Amino acid sequence: MPERWQDELKKLRREEMPGGVRERAEAGPRRELPNDGRQRLVAGVVAFAVFIAAGTFAWRAFGGTSTTGAEPTPSPSAAPIALDLESNGGNPAATLSSGDASQEGTRGGYSWCGSDGECVSGHVDFATYPPVSEYLPVPAGAAVEVTGDGRLTGVQTVLPNGDRAPADVRSSMDPLVSPSVPDRYVWILDAKWENGAANYYVGIEVAPPPDQVPDVLHLTCTPDSATLDSSRVRPRSDGFHVVVDASDEVVGGAVVNDPSMPFGGLGGPLQDDGEKVLLVEPGTWHIGCYARGGGVEVGPAAARFEVVDPAGVYTPVALVCDEPTTRLFPVNGTPSSGADGRYEPTAQTVDESVAAVPGILATDVVREAGYADGPGFKGGPLYTVLRNGQAVARLHIPVEVSGSWSVSVDACPGTGIGPDAPPGAAGPTPDTVVVRCIGARAEVSTPIVNAQADGLHLEVENAGGTRAVTVASGWDRQRTLTVAVGDQGLTSSVVVPARPGYVRISCRTNDGSDPGDDPFLDRRSDGLQLQDPAGYFLPYAPTCDSSEEVPIATAGAGVLPSSDTVIRARVAGILGDDVVERAGYLEGRGDEGLWRVVRDGEVVAQIFYPAETGIACRGSGIAGA
Repeated sequence: MPERWQDELKKLRREEMPGGVRERAEAGPRRELPNDGRQRLVAGVVAFAVFIAAGTFAWRAFGGTSTTGAEPTPSPSAAPIALDLESNGGNPAATLSSGDASQEGTRGGYSWCGSDGECVSGHVDFATYPPVSEYLPVPAGAAVEVTGDGRLTGVQTVLPNGDRAPADVRSSMDPLVSPSVPDRYVWILDAKWENGAANYYVGIEVAPPPDQVPDVLHLTCTPDSATLDSSRVRPRSDGFHVVVDASDEVVGGAVVNDPSMPFGGLGGPLQDDGEKVLLVEPGTWHIGCYARGGGVEVGPAAARFEVVDPAGVYTPVALVCDEPTTRLFPVNGTPSSGADGRYEPTAQTVDESVAAVPGILATDVVREAGYADGPGFKGGPLYTVLRNGQAVARLHIPVEVSGSWSVSVDACPGTGIGPDAPPGAAGPTPDTVVVRCIGARAEVSTPIVNAQADGLHLEVENAGGTRAVTVASGWDRQRTLTVAVGDQGLTSSVVVPARPGYVRISCRTNDGSDPGDDPFLDRRSDGLQLQDPAGYFLPYAPTCDSSEEVPIATAGAGVLPSSDTVIRARVAGILGDDVVERAGYLEGRGDEGLWRVVRDGEVVAQIFYPAETGIACRGSGIAGA
């Protein structure tokens, strides 16, 4: 059964940082009206919390060779506009949407009568006018479709400074049509329902044609707000460019996407007003700034923007399928090495790699992934196969190790490329990987390897200064293992019971006991995909969500015979029909090690014997869970 972290490892890894969120406070206008007139309400200042993001790609580019044409990535076509007017049981709302983006209108005032005859009304005094901080991108001259149980009765068009818009761009009714001149506007919308009426403020931005979209954004920010001069930006050949004007209390900024997953930090100090470059791919993002101890979160303190790529300077990394298959193909040739021993392909070696992969059509486009002039990827050069504009396969060209090299291919099913090609087209996948340690830097001989019956087999070549290797199996930090290696110039045979999936390997110049030595955070480490086609590994991770796991701890049995019987006797809550069995790799091991408890086909507990520690699923009753 699949491990919980395996789905995440199908994507290229980005660092994640922890964060928190505080709900914003908003003063609502609903209030019963006193007899002497309307009650005036004051809108509260929006409070927010932010989520720090501190990872950017920091790896240099590995050659910008393109083996066949340069196929532009098309921009999405303009989407229709819809205005949804809903009564919501006496809490009326207006939401404007265009494509997959939407904006809820800011309510200025309303009056409403309930079914019992009681009526309420309210009005809001805003600290700034108009009360709009975001502008929804909309196509020019597009009609607005009104939906919901309300009707639109009036519209005014004003500029962001509050002045009335020029006559030639004011929007009229029947139907409501967006302005035809590219700029930012605020619509003041009047709406009525059977039980009352309300008005709303909505910011819109009529975008220029894609080739006229600016190629630099200007961000003005404090820890509490972020304002952009445009909602859309074109990337340059090296990435997304932004100029920041930050207040004194700002210590950093970040780009995040929904739901607040961190992508990249802006660096600092931002008060220098310098131009920043990030590898933000085309799509919708949010940007903001933070004070010390803070971060950036999708919400009112971050500004939304869209990266459009009409020139096709970005080549997708993600494939159109969710679960590509992976296979290794040997390549005949001698690659050249770049700086720091990294592999840097020439046009000839890229062509040799492409030729070694069956199923790539003459009409397919093969381009280096990411931005043409941006940094490359740590695992080596990465190329994308585009078929009819869709990313259907990836080619990983690894570092040269021990005089041999190969290309690893991720391909979508049904393409006939690489692992999807007819049987016999690919070379055999090795069951041993050579790890070359040069001090603290690790280089692996293959990006993909098959497990043997007792685990992952390594041949560790110590080129000098290395004392141990550390192997981390996926996100399972408890299964990070460190093994000593031979002296300089020697090769050590090492077997590690690493779980199948993505594995990272570090070379250590100390004894490897430092708990901070995490191969996933060590940029000198290298990685590979560990396959288990023969099914040697028996999974032990409980199938319940990690939030439902409860620790197990007993006094420990000591080393006793018949561990199944001992575990059942000493760990409470194991049922008679439960299966208690050894897990992981079974070849060559005795009773000591990981065991699992299986109930109705699901793993409900993992236990390390003889210590009798582990975890159980909440509600299983095992060890009180």
